[in-house]
Amino acid sequence: MVAQTTRPGMVTFTGYSVHEQLDEGGFATVSLASSDADGNNVAIKHFRCEHGKEVDVEKANNELAVLKKLG
Repeated sequence: MVAQTTRPGMVTFTGYSVHEQLDEGGFATVSLASSDADGNNVAIKHFRCEHGKEVDVEKANNELAVLKKLG
């Protein structure tokens, strides 16, 4: 899934319609969206890497590993 910024503060994701921002933390934003293919609601977590810091990439990869374990 590729995130695209269409205007300041608004991120879109190919194949999904974003409805609202649910929460924002130190390095990610969670949005409520629905799949354009089947209409199912999903939560999309968009990781932000500030200034290309490698530590931010490491945090994102660690979180992805935990989520994969959850199924």
